[in-house]
Amino acid sequence: MARIIKPRKSNFTVVVIIDGEDEKWYLEKVKEHYRPDILRKIKVEPALAQKKKVAELFVEAEKQVKAGSSKVVLIVDFDDIGKSDKELSEFKKWYAWYQNVNNGNTKKHAWMEHLELIVNSPCIEFWYLLHFRKTTKYYPNFQSMHHDLTAIPMLSDYEKTNIYYMKRPNIFLRLGGDDGLKQARKNAIPFNIEYCQNQGISERNRLFDFFDSLKL
Repeated sequence: MARIIKPRKSNFTVVVIIDGEDEKWYLEKVKEHYRPDILRKIKVEPALAQKKKVAELFVEAEKQVKAGSSKVVLIVDFDDIGKSDKELSEFKKWYAWYQNVNNGNTKKHAWMEHLELIVNSPCIEFWYLLHFRKTTKYYPNFQSMHHDLTAIPMLSDYEKTNIYYMKRPNIFLRLGGDDGLKQARKNAIPFNIEYCQNQGISERNRLFDFFDSLKL
């Protein structure tokens, strides 16, 4: 389990890197409702999120650390990674380096001391399911879970569009607001590289654990 670096009270900067537009839309609504006094100071990169390859995401995280960010949170969805042997192999390489650093081996890739890696499998929508139920059901992609997701009354018309995320009630409120978030955090499932291709996973609770630790 990755350790959380305690924030300094001054000159502490946080960057959250996501690999999809829906991640950005969700975080923007979270920032409106959850600790807005703190989260409005967090930068989400890239501003117009686009899917990137594994190496590009980690290189972007390294760039942000070396540019002076105190903490970089990298959120990775496993839907595209899991269907490509090359991308899966690349992820395992970077993840091994990340684990080594968190085990105290900082001689190489020391920048990862400032990295918090968070994984969804297959995608952010699995996190949404956890607001309503505890499950480890495996879905290879968003399409395979669409039926279960839209069976939830508050998400019956769910779409991966900016219009859907922004309309009232917005996505944070549709997920049950603070109560729904509390349930999702309770139901969260930690990432395990051995089970990532046969079990649904979301450890996004760690993102909110980190938010809770911030005193900017």
